[in-house]
Amino acid sequence: MVPRRKRLQELSQSRADAQYIVSLQHPEWLLVRDKESSWTDDWKEDRDLTADDLTPATFTDRPDLLVKAPEITDDPHDLRQKPPAATPRGLEEVVMPHANAQGIWYGPNQEWYRDHWQQLSGCGPVSASLVTAYLARFTDLKGASELYTGTPDLPSASSDDAPQFITLPSFVSHMETLWDYVTPTKMGTWKLQMYEEGIERFAREHGVPLEAETMWIPPAHPQRRSERFFDEVRDFVVEGLSRDIPVAFLNYFGGQMRDISNWHWVTVTSARMTEDEEMVWLTVSDQGMHVEFSLNQWFYTSYGGGGFVSFYL
Repeated sequence: MVPRRKRLQELSQSRADAQYIVSLQHPEWLLVRDKESSWTDDWKEDRDLTADDLTPATFTDRPDLLVKAPEITDDPHDLRQKPPAATPRGLEEVVMPHANAQGIWYGPNQEWYRDHWQQLSGCGPVSASLVTAYLARFTDLKGASELYTGTPDLPSASSDDAPQFITLPSFVSHMETLWDYVTPTKMGTWKLQMYEEGIERFAREHGVPLEAETMWIPPAHPQRRSERFFDEVRDFVVEGLSRDIPVAFLNYFGGQMRDISNWHWVTVTSARMTEDEEMVWLTVSDQGMHVEFSLNQWFYTSYGGGGFVSFYL
């Protein structure tokens, strides 16, 4: 069997072959509407839209999405970074609104914060706000609605007389609340523990028994990471999604993976795998965009590490 790190050159083909999908059961709960004034005359038509109605666009439509990313060397003892060169983030799917629903976002954007420092460092609390907003619609969980603090209140998951989309102003107020629990330092929300304990405290103070579990991928040269460890990481993410709960991802450095910014939190909403489950693509909500990246490419080329946080009700 060809080692998975050697199969990275086959990413395009593996992506095409990845047909086994584990996803959140209600992707429409992730959508945020920008303005009420942009709704169609028939809001029921908007209400019935799902994430599948979003039209992807290539990153070339967003020339502002560029990062300077260092390259890594093949020497396992040399962790120094080469001089950075400007490279495109490689975003292959940027959310574009459906024709009937102008102003839809795939999750929140930290730029919605009003304070400049929050806009720069708010990826952690933004991810936390999306996780808790999704969980707030769990009708079988007593008190779940208390996990959303936006005004007006979260639309009912089974409502027939009101749109189910969260409005942007309402979500911003929820983001402001989560900032007080998942509060970045000068280094941002740089520890899994900060994210984990912040959400647990938020849930506890709102009367909901929510527990977090983390999967830490320590900094190391990617050649030292075993395929068994990759299987553990994949299983951790897939198991969380199979419980219909978003999984948070902290990326310190993406290596050859350019789809996610460095030192950044995003929220995993689905996993797409090849039949043998050896090649995995994760879809995330990132800055209000629908982004898909190769977990293999990140795991086997990034020496910075990072981690995932999953939740149990």
